[in-house]
Amino acid sequence: IKGTSVLVSVTLLIGLGLSAVSPQMSSASTVVSVSAVRDTFVSSARPNENHAKTSVLRVRNGNPSKTAYFGFANVIPADAIIESASLELSSKTSGSDLSVRWTSYFEDSITFSEAPAVTTTVLGKIASFKSGSRISIPLDLAGNTSKNLELALTTSQTSSDVMVYSS
Repeated sequence: IKGTSVLVSVTLLIGLGLSAVSPQMSSASTVVSVSAVRDTFVSSARPNENHAKTSVLRVRNGNPSKTAYFGFANVIPADAIIESASLELSSKTSGSDLSVRWTSYFEDSITFSEAPAVTTTVLGKIASFKSGSRISIPLDLAGNTSKNLELALTTSQTSSDVMVYSS
């Protein structure tokens, strides 16, 4: 998902209301669409392998466990108030129970063995989706003060890779 030239991408849509602190800015809402600047997934099946250059990202709970990571840079202006946010994904498989969670900064070179922790706080969730569908997961980013967002995508489904999408 590097850059914006791909046909299928992960996009973060954020509705911003600018604060009244700056007189040059209006109080009107603005929608910002941002593509991930880095992404990867990690797998317990290959705990020392890096998957940043693969064309697909996978999410799965169980054996093997797989978690996808997304990094969005310079997303939120310092004086903005987040009114709404959603993570937009394209699915390649059907699945259920996807959750978006906070994570810490990561490099494209991470492996399962060195992957950053994923918080228990669920920012957004979708119960089910169909293969080939466009998924929009509403996110609760209240209290976020960082202009950069580091997110992880997880699932509780254990039977197979519940989501595969182009990177």
